[in-house]
This record gives sequence, structure tokens and C-alpha cells, in this order.
Amino acid sequence: MKDLSKNLNVDLNIIWAGWQSDLISFYAASDIYIMPSRWESFGLVFIEAMNFSLPIITTNVQAIPEVVEDRKVGLLSDSENEKQLSNNIKLLLEDEDLRIQLGRNGKECLKYKFTYENFVRGHSVVYQENNRIK
Repeated sequence: MKDLSKNLNVDLNIIWAGWQSDLISFYAASDIYIMPSRWESFGLVFIEAMNFSLPIITTNVQAIPEVVEDRKVGLLSDSENEKQLSNNIKLLLEDEDLRIQLGRNGKECLKYKFTYENFVRGHSVVYQENNRIK
């Protein structure tokens, strides 16, 4: 990736930070959160990005659309569709109002969808249903 970035003359725009244990400063310094996954079961990082009011660019695979609602808190691309992904990145880079609105929506989404109470309630339902099956 480093060689490719040099060949494309974008290496001066990239910070190769390596493994980080304190991500707060990275989230706080970001304008967009981008994670194009081929598979993802839930993606706690999306919740973290929403907490920092970051609009999200990701892929429409597995459970991601349950966390990242397309055009509400972020922009979804089909997996392996580099053109669609790059268009979404370009759109958010150029449209500050949309970027801000998606970020605000994500932060608001945390208040009603991903609360501790909802987590406990959802798990309780699963446990109760599992006990009835036995």
C-alpha cells in the first residue's frame, strides 16, 4: 500500500499510524469514517464513529446496514465496487452540509437505537425465547 501510494503521488496525504490503542484523538481529528468491509457481523467501530458525529462510508454487507442506515447516517457501497465507494467519498468531501447532517443523524441514532437499555432488552428477549424452546 505504501508503494502504491507513492506511485499514485498521494503518499504525502496519508498517515501510516499503525496499531493504536487510544483512538479518541483519531476520531476527533476526522471528518469522515471510512471502512469498506467485505464482511462484518456488527461493527462496533461504526458506533464509535457515530459517537464522534462522523458520517460513515462503508459497504452494504452482512449486518452493516442494520447499524449504518444508507443516506441517514452514512453512505453504503456494494462490496468490491470501487467506483461506487470512490463516488461516495467524493460526495462527502465535496458536500459539507451532507457530511454534517449524516454525522448529526448518527449521533442522534445512538440515543434511541444503540442504548444500553436496548442492548439488555434485546438480549433478554433472546434468552427468554431460548428457554421456551427447551
